[in-house]
Amino acid sequence: MNRFLIQKKASKRSMAALRALDVVRNWYDFTADLIRGRALMITAVSALGWGAEILTLKKLADHLGILYRLRDFGSYINSLFLAGGKMQIQKTYTMISVVAMCGFTILGYICSLLRKKR
Repeated sequence: MNRFLIQKKASKRSMAALRALDVVRNWYDFTADLIRGRALMITAVSALGWGAEILTLKKLADHLGILYRLRDFGSYINSLFLAGGKMQIQKTYTMISVVAMCGFTILGYICSLLRKKR
């Protein structure tokens, strides 16, 4: 693509496209260097994260008295990405997550203010 743009076009648009391609290539190289040799670790941590989310949703459903099986996790993920019907567990989990993040943000802000005063 770079060779085509250089040989066939010499306009402002082609030069902007070359710069954009260069930025994308730099990010690609950075990402490739970042994950090189760490694929197993990244996969394991990702699996742990998925497991933690499944377990959290199961415990929340048990606490709320909602029937939630492992196969329901697929429906949960589909409703997140495809914006289909919102599941009750999804609404509750999202609300708890928002409240928790607000609490952590406020707590972090208070700790930051207290450190500045010292």
